[in-house]
Amino acid sequence: MVQGLEFDNTLGANLIGLVIGSVLYGVVCSQAYKYFQSFPKDPFIAKATVISLVILETVHTILITHVTYYYMVTNYMNPLALLQTVWSSLATVTAISLIVFIAHTFYAVQIYHLGKSFCLPGLIITLGLTQLGFCVALSVVGSQTSMLQIPLTSKKFLIIVPLTVGCAGDILCAGALSYYLYINRSGIKRTDSLIWKIMTYAIGTGAISSVVIIAVLIMLALQPLNFIYISIFETLSKLYAVSILVRLNSRTPSSTSGSGIESAIVVSGISASADGVGVESANILTSFRATVREYTPSGSPETSFTTQSQGLKDQDSDRETKTLIESPVWNLSQHSSL
Repeated sequence: MVQGLEFDNTLGANLIGLVIGSVLYGVVCSQAYKYFQSFPKDPFIAKATVISLVILETVHTILITHVTYYYMVTNYMNPLALLQTVWSSLATVTAISLIVFIAHTFYAVQIYHLGKSFCLPGLIITLGLTQLGFCVALSVVGSQTSMLQIPLTSKKFLIIVPLTVGCAGDILCAGALSYYLYINRSGIKRTDSLIWKIMTYAIGTGAISSVVIIAVLIMLALQPLNFIYISIFETLSKLYAVSILVRLNSRTPSSTSGSGIESAIVVSGISASADGVGVESANILTSFRATVREYTPSGSPETSFTTQSQGLKDQDSDRETKTLIESPVWNLSQHSSL
């Protein structure tokens, strides 16, 4: 073996990364299948995002499989091949950066529609573009020298900067989503419990990806002359893809149905989020209000009507909040005025 290199921390680490990545790829595919089964009427842009993620993850899995095959089969018992950079390993860097950029853009758009401000979403997208640019630069530099040598040169920052920027983007996304969800609470217990659930999910997914990035940086600092940090990095894109798909699938499926006029309001609010039919939801709500007024006894005390009106306001607030948090991110602005 080449001095400082061993099969365990090079080929072995690469093989373990491939196995874990393949398992996560299966999760991505199952979540994508569930999405298309549950939300067939989602807007085109949401479907295109899911399709893009599946295609990129498929390409990424093929690439890391080729890397493993190249080192373990094509160059079997040729340890000097570890000093060479195969083209597929460079392509994986670009594929991962694209997936991370899509994930950050997804959450940036969601944060914009929750907060109605361009500041944080613009910063998140800027960080995503920075990370993407450095990863492309790393791929170019890696084609001219060995990837194993880059951590030992002055070009090491091409690895550290995109990882650090990606971690910062994750923290911003998790923090901003939690903040805006918190201030959008309706005061109604069942809706607020759902908000807390989504906040926990946002913090959890951001924490997982940040921990993985920190693990990559630690292994890069401690053992730069092996594939351990690269193998950990290879699983990162799958975590981002799974987080987006789980977020989309956490909504109530569009096939959900309710009973009675009041149930129709809530169900229509959720369904309109997935189908993009905000006008229909508004019409149902108006019809319900007219029905209440029609069947209110003329001799009822004024307090009775006031109580019914307050109940309608609570239903409106509950419906608006549930619509906001259960909408596909691309349609939030369309339903914000309902």
